Amino acid sequence: MDQVAPSIVPEHVPWPTREHFKYYMEMNLGIKRQFDENPILWSVLQLLAEDSAAILWCSGLLCSLTCVLINHWMNMKNKSAQDTPTELNTSCTTAQIFAKAKWLHPTMMHISEVFHLLTPPEMFQLMNAIYNHVKFHLGANQDVASSEENLQQYTTALKTILRGHVVQLGALFARYYPRATEGKPLPS
Repeated sequence: MDQVAPSIVPEHVPWPTREHFKYYMEMNLGIKRQFDENPILWSVLQLLAEDSAAILWCSGLLCSLTCVLINHWMNMKNKSAQDTPTELNTSCTTAQIFAKAKWLHPTMMHISEVFHLLTPPEMFQLMNAIYNHVKFHLGANQDVASSEENLQQYTTALKTILRGHVVQLGALFARYYPRATEGKPLPS
C-alpha cells in the first residue's frame, strides 16, 4: 500500500463522508491512476481479499477507488454505463473485491452482475450504497454477513433497480432476495 499511496495511513481509519470527497479527490485520482497504469494491483487486492485482516490494511485504497467511481457515475451524462468500459470494469472489480472480503451483506454479494445493464445514475446509486454499507460496517467493526440492522437503507437502491429492469433482471431477483421466492414477506 505504501507504494501506491504513501499518504494513506496503513491502518483501519474511518472512511470519510461523501461531503469530504472533494478534499481527497486529487489523492483519490492519483490512486486510481496507479491502478490504471498497473493492472496487477487489482490482482493483488483480489488475493488480499481472501484474508480479512490483510485486506483491511488496504481499506484506504478501496475507499479512494470507490470515491472516484461514485464521482464518475454522479457526473456522467451518457445513457449507459457501458459507454465508459474502464469505469464499468473498475466498478465491477471493486464490488467483487468487497464481496470476496465479505464486506458486503449476502444480498449485495453479486451486485456487480447487473452493472453492465444500468444507467450512470443507477450505477451512482449502487456504488453509493456499497460505499455507505462498507463504511458503516467497517467503522462499527461488525460482522457484515450476519448483520440485518439497517440493511434496508443499503439495499433499497438495488431492489428499486431490479424492479425497474424486471424484463432483463427479473430472473436474478431470487438471487438477491431469496426470501421473496420462499413465500416469506419481503421487507419493503
